[in-house]
Order: sequence, then structure tokens, then C-alpha cells
Amino acid sequence: EQLLIGALEDAGVTVRWNHRLAALGQHDDRVEVMIERLTKQSVGYGSSHTEWMVRDTTEHELSFVIGADGYRSLVRQQLGIAFPEVRAPQQYAVFELHTDAELGHELRVVLDEGSTDALWPLRDGLCRFDFELPEADLDEDSREKDRASIELDSAATHGVELERLRSLIRARAPWFHGSIDDLRWHTEARFECRLAASFGNHRAWLVGDAAHTLGPIGGWSMNEGLSEAAQLADAIARIIREGAPVAELEDIGRARALA
Repeated sequence: EQLLIGALEDAGVTVRWNHRLAALGQHDDRVEVMIERLTKQSVGYGSSHTEWMVRDTTEHELSFVIGADGYRSLVRQQLGIAFPEVRAPQQYAVFELHTDAELGHELRVVLDEGSTDALWPLRDGLCRFDFELPEADLDEDSREKDRASIELDSAATHGVELERLRSLIRARAPWFHGSIDDLRWHTEARFECRLAASFGNHRAWLVGDAAHTLGPIGGWSMNEGLSEAAQLADAIARIIREGAPVAELEDIGRARALA
């Protein structure tokens, strides 16, 4: 994420955090959008907590909209595009640890009859294990890739989770011989597998998790989203600068649906 933010800054683009789409309406020559700016406020008595509140609302007329706003995409909802499941969701246990193993720069994927697991090498001796959990362990209330679900180990849980990690490594990655004593954090995350009924229309389009979600192995949904965004950006540039027809975006959408 920091790499992407830095690239945008180099291009003179500022990320406006804590803003969200409130409404979207398409016309032949433009898209009208309403954007809400959010702020946190403390509410409640006795047990005070913070909630996001709308600070102000602005209206804009844009040439095009690309919805890269994730699983709960408000762009997709405003376009009325269905987002059905295409297969059962997956639940993963994720562990990040410091190890003395020489992992190089390669992702290791472990394929088994009932699971797909991965070992991600990170910088400074860190690595991350993703272990797919049995379907029976799925938590219907958990959301895929919910950052709030990350658990920093306490003294009470560290030993239990460390032994759980060792057991999973023995069963699914016996080839891993590095140290596993320095567990930094762990979490469980639910990944839903969904595909949008369409990738947009006319002047408003979807990319990344707004259009499709899948399990974490290989970062497929995010990487596909980067490719989709580049393709749409090139087409929009041709439309604005060279007078190419807007229908070119429809052609891209149909091709993506068939891919």
C-alpha cells in the first residue's frame, strides 16, 4: 500500500482518505457523483466509543469513474450489479514470524487434496504462513481480509498459537526447517469467492475486489485489479485524448467477463 501511495505522490496525486461515495448517476457525457467526507466522533455515555460521521458532502461531475473500492463496493451497489458467490468461502489461519530460514524471494505454495497453503518470504528475516482451515471451522460472522481481526499475541495466547503453528508446519510443510519461536502475530480471515454479474457499464467500471474476490494465495484478486486498472486507464486516455468511442470500455468489459 505504501508503494502505491508513493507512486501516486510522485505523479502529483493526493489520496483523500476518509471519503466515500454516496450517490452516482450516469449521463451520456458525464458521471455525477456525491462524495461524503467522514470524521470520527465520540458518542455514548458511560461507555463512550467512536463512530464515523459525515462531516460534509460535495458534488462532482466526472468524465469516468473506476470503482476500486473493495468487497463492499459502493460503486457496484450504485450501479445495481449483483455480486454472487461462485464457490464456498475459505478460512485461513495466518501467522507472521521471524525465522533463520533462508527463503530467498519465492512464494511457496502447498497443494493438498483438502487445502491450499502458502509461505511468503518477507524482508528482514520475516515470513508469513497461510494455512487453509477445514470448512467446519468457518466463522459466518467473520469477513474476508478484515484488518481488525489481527491479534497481537499476549502471554496467555502466545504459547497456544505457537504450538498450533508448529503442528500445522509438521503436518503440511515438513520441509520447513527454520526457527519458529519468534511469532509476531496471528489472525484468522475469511475469504469469500465472488464474481460481479458485470464489470460495469458506460462510464463507470469496477476493478479488483469490487469486481471479484478469491482466496489469498498469490494475491490474485489484487494483481488482476492492477492489470484491469491499467487497461481501463489506457482506454480512457484514448477516449479523452484521441476521441476513441466510449463503447471501447464495453468491449473491455465483455472480454474480461469471458477471461
